[in-house]
Amino acid sequence: MGRYFLRRLLIYIPVGLLVTLLVFTLADLAPGDPADWLYSPELNMTYEEIQAIKESMGLNQSPVVRYVQWLRQTAQGNLGYRMKNGDPVGPLIATRLKRTLVLGGVATAFGIIVGLGLGIYTALHQYSWFDHLSGVLAFLGISMPAFFVGVLGLYIFGLKLQWFPIGGITTPGGDPDDLRDFLYHLILPAALLSSNHVAGYFRYMRMSMLEVLHADYLTTARAKGMRERIVILRHALRNALLPVVTVIGASIPGLFGGAVFIETIFSWPGMGMLFIDGVNARDYPLIMGVTLVMTSVILLANLLTDIAYSLVDPRIRLETRSN
Repeated sequence: MGRYFLRRLLIYIPVGLLVTLLVFTLADLAPGDPADWLYSPELNMTYEEIQAIKESMGLNQSPVVRYVQWLRQTAQGNLGYRMKNGDPVGPLIATRLKRTLVLGGVATAFGIIVGLGLGIYTALHQYSWFDHLSGVLAFLGISMPAFFVGVLGLYIFGLKLQWFPIGGITTPGGDPDDLRDFLYHLILPAALLSSNHVAGYFRYMRMSMLEVLHADYLTTARAKGMRERIVILRHALRNALLPVVTVIGASIPGLFGGAVFIETIFSWPGMGMLFIDGVNARDYPLIMGVTLVMTSVILLANLLTDIAYSLVDPRIRLETRSN
């Protein structure tokens, strides 16, 4: 088992480096740089002054040199300073990451609980009116992109019905440490962020459960006199979860991608809004810092998915022992 996870971990390290290299290349190829963002026509700056600013930022060096310098600096635990205002990138990301992880974690938990629950229930009640209704809603949930769901949910539940606040993480002027107020602001964006994943998990769980319910070993278990609840929970559900666990792990990158839109729509001060701010300002240290941290989180989530899959499927453990 240890060898299996060590191999997976060794694979993730070059993948993470490749992602940072790709993002750095795309950011460098984009038009403009931080010096252009700082330039103002009112200052009447000369060409020499602009070049001096670029030199002070290290922008006159080749992209290869700048990437290697960033890599060496990051290996020492320093993510650098923002070119926009000089703030340290590390503490800023740490604060924003907590909020994004809370938003994404609640959305993931909501998607798993609701999606898997609906999938199991509809598989056990196939062709019922609830099964047909859930199928239609799941189709709509998969078809609508995150930004459309966010805007629609904000309009209906925030503006029209006024059930939830329309932005921020706390009520203006209220206690910033009030947990109930924070959860009140969290419910709507987390539910909307998870809508697409609820639909996806539901469809996969229903399909997987239906395949398992008609398997011969379940007929044998029933013939031995096992209770139906034991047959479903111990035999059917465990085997039906195998493909769904992989789907959940593969959907995590899309969850954080959707968080960028949801955080922007609801003014949720997380990693998504921070990344957009960095892109607008061509702030390379911030862009690379956010990319590194989010890539690490996604790769860690995939590693945890592998662990969960091995716990659900004993064949993984047997294969690793034999190796």
